Amino acid sequence: LCRDEQWQLATWDIDSGLNIPGQSETEAAGSDPLASIRAVNALATPDGTAIIVLQNFHRFMQSA
Repeated sequence: LCRDEQWQLATWDIDSGLNIPGQSETEAAGSDPLASIRAVNALATPDGTAIIVLQNFHRFMQSA
C-alpha cells in the first residue's frame, strides 16, 4: 500500500531499532521508540505521508 500510494514507511522493533526499507541501517534511534518517532519526521514531505510501524511498543505503554 505504501509503495502504491508513494508513502514513506519505517518500522521500529525493540530488538533491531529503526528500519527504513531501501536505506542502510539506521543506528541513531536504536531501542528508543521516541527517538525513532522523531527520526521518522525527517521522512515526511510537506505534500506526502510517512508511516512508522512500532512493533513491541506495547512494552513501553505500561511505563507511561
